[in-house]
Amino acid sequence: MRTVDVELRLMAFSSEGHLRGGFAALRAKVPQAPLAPDQLAALRRELRTPAAAAAAREIVECTTSLLTAVNWQRGQGAKSAAIAEMTLGDYAKTYLLQDGLGAAVAGVRLEQLEGLHGVIGEALGVGPFARVHASYRAELTPELRAALEAAAPGLEMDAFLPLFAAFLKDQLVEAHTNPDGSLKASLEWLELREVWLQDWPWFAAFPDAVQVRHALAAYDALAALQEAV
Repeated sequence: MRTVDVELRLMAFSSEGHLRGGFAALRAKVPQAPLAPDQLAALRRELRTPAAAAAAREIVECTTSLLTAVNWQRGQGAKSAAIAEMTLGDYAKTYLLQDGLGAAVAGVRLEQLEGLHGVIGEALGVGPFARVHASYRAELTPELRAALEAAAPGLEMDAFLPLFAAFLKDQLVEAHTNPDGSLKASLEWLELREVWLQDWPWFAAFPDAVQVRHALAAYDALAALQEAV
C-alpha cells in the first residue's frame, strides 16, 4: 500500500477582523457557551503576562481554523456534542501535537473558545468591541438606562449576553445597519439554541425604545448589571 504525506496548511488569524469572521464560522459548527466565573478568574491569573496570552492566542486561532474547515455542521447529534465538550488541551494534544498548556487554558471546552479569546484580548490590551463602528456607540439617555435596568431581571442574561456580544462583533463593525432602527428588531432574528430570540418569551422584556445606535452602551449596561448580581 502506498502512503501519502499530506501537509495541512492552517489558516492564520492575524487580525481581529479575521478572528471575528473565524468565530462567526465557528458558531455555525460549535455553539458557544460562556465561561464560568471560576474559569474566568483562573484564566486571568494564568494569562497575566503578554507571553502567556500570545501563546494561548496562537492555539485558539489554530483550533478555530481547523474546526471551521472540517466538513460537518452543528446539530449532528453525538458528534457535535462530543466536539463541543472536548477540552482545548485534549484537542491541541491530539490534532495540533502541542502539549504543555496551562491548566486553566487546557481545561476550556471547545464550546468556550470565544470566551477564552475575550480573556486573551483583555490580557493583550485589546478590547472585545474595539472594532464596533462609531455609529453604534451612542450613550444611553437616563430614560433608556432605566428601561434596561427594569428589563434586566426578566432577561435570561447568561444566554442572551454572549449572543448580544457576538452581534456587536459580527454585525456592527461597519455602518450597514440603520442606527435609527430598533435594536430589539435587529436582535430578535438572532438564533439561540436553534430558536429565534423573538420566539423566547423572556425576550419580550427587552425595551422597544432602544435604538441600534445605543447597541454598545446597552450591552455594557446589561453586562454591568449581570456582574453586580
